[in-house]
Amino acid sequence: MIQWLNKKIIKRVFSYSVAMVLTQIFMMAYTIILMWWLSPEKYGIIAANYAAIVMMTFIINWGFNEWLVKTIPTAEHPSVLTGSVIRFKIIVGIFWAIGLWAILPFIQPGIYQRGLLVIII
Repeated sequence: MIQWLNKKIIKRVFSYSVAMVLTQIFMMAYTIILMWWLSPEKYGIIAANYAAIVMMTFIINWGFNEWLVKTIPTAEHPSVLTGSVIRFKIIVGIFWAIGLWAILPFIQPGIYQRGLLVIII
């Protein structure tokens, strides 16, 4: 039984690792192709917009993903719990997106462009 469990865990860890490596390879290729296709200035604008959005995603997450993973196995009604967390994240996400869309262009209008922010958000 333990040997079967160890093989199953090793297989899952290997599958996860391969998926992560492939994801990073695709992201690297995408970045290199995008930099080659655009000029450094245009790519820099996209990268700055993307970085600003990604750095602010903690506002939406607030650790709920990890908390759900720990809480759902012991919850009486996991679907209700998950649904309420998703609703909360959607509501906070809407306000977060509107706030970033409205505020970032005032900080640096030449870099943070509303159309690009909408696509990235």
